[in-house]
Amino acid sequence: QNRTITESNDATRTPDSAKDSSEKEHSSNTEEAEEDDEAETKEVPSTDENVAKAYTGDWEPIGTSQTGEHSATDYTDGSADRIEIKQAVAAATGISADNMIEWWIGNAGDQQVTATVSDTQKEKIARVQLKWVDGEGWQVTLVEELNEIPNN
Repeated sequence: QNRTITESNDATRTPDSAKDSSEKEHSSNTEEAEEDDEAETKEVPSTDENVAKAYTGDWEPIGTSQTGEHSATDYTDGSADRIEIKQAVAAATGISADNMIEWWIGNAGDQQVTATVSDTQKEKIARVQLKWVDGEGWQVTLVEELNEIPNN
């Protein structure tokens, strides 16, 4: 592998610079592999003027510690539902759970939730639709990147 790199670059390189190039190539390969783990998304139209971009994706359910029938969502701070919803939203939006403000978490239908969140700098704002998948947890179905935090 290093031989190919050396042959394709300037032949007067020192072994140290060849090593640096090899490490850079390895680093970019790692980044590409991480990108492959991300869900494939598809942009979808929106009629909401506050939506900059909306997309659906093939996000996996986040997993759950909950067992038995999930008859109602527990919106209480610190509940398993709230923790798992936040984890699912973080995975889909790229806003880390530690850097997230939850502006609104509410019912969006039977076993469905809408979460409006932003980063703490309020630079990245998203409204996320999720649905409950029995035995597998909360699954993101739609992400809308918003221009501003909605009033309601």
